[in-house]
Amino acid sequence: PDIVDCWQRNVNLNTASRRELSQQIGMTEGEIERLIKGRQFHNIDELQSSGVVKPNRIAELKAKGAVAAFV
Repeated sequence: PDIVDCWQRNVNLNTASRRELSQQIGMTEGEIERLIKGRQFHNIDELQSSGVVKPNRIAELKAKGAVAAFV
């Protein structure tokens, strides 16, 4: 897929609104708060090492279209 396709089908965690994070990705309020405080992740796996989400949530977030494209 090209870059435009990725941007249209995925949710960039570095720029997504609270609503997108909650409704489209299914993140909890606590996860959203931790994510926003540490924003500008280079890849989605940094969410685990930064304590934003637990390790078992990474695969679920990826499956729902979450990406971490540095902006």
